[in-house]
Amino acid sequence: MTKISGAAYEPEIDEDRLRTQMGWVLSTLQDTSTYDRGAWWTVDEIRAIIQMSKNHHVPEASISAQIRNLRKQANGGYRITGRYRKGLRIYEYRLEGQREGPEQGEMF
Repeated sequence: MTKISGAAYEPEIDEDRLRTQMGWVLSTLQDTSTYDRGAWWTVDEIRAIIQMSKNHHVPEASISAQIRNLRKQANGGYRITGRYRKGLRIYEYRLEGQREGPEQGEMF
């Protein structure tokens, strides 16, 4: 089960929106890693893919937060690595798989 938390988190207001964002970020990383295995994606590129495919704007800060959430074991423990893009001071990410663990299961 997906675990979302934070100081300002109010389930009645935030749960559906944040769960949806997390799902979009994960599906984007999964689709792009299948399509172009080993590709690296910036937060802005992930945002643009979601905007084009879902016709919905997700702020870059929310995408970064969802990447952090997806790394948590309670949310699937995904191995999402990051690095600076060569020659630029911009960070990029790649989905490398999912950690094995006792809490493995359906996320959504």
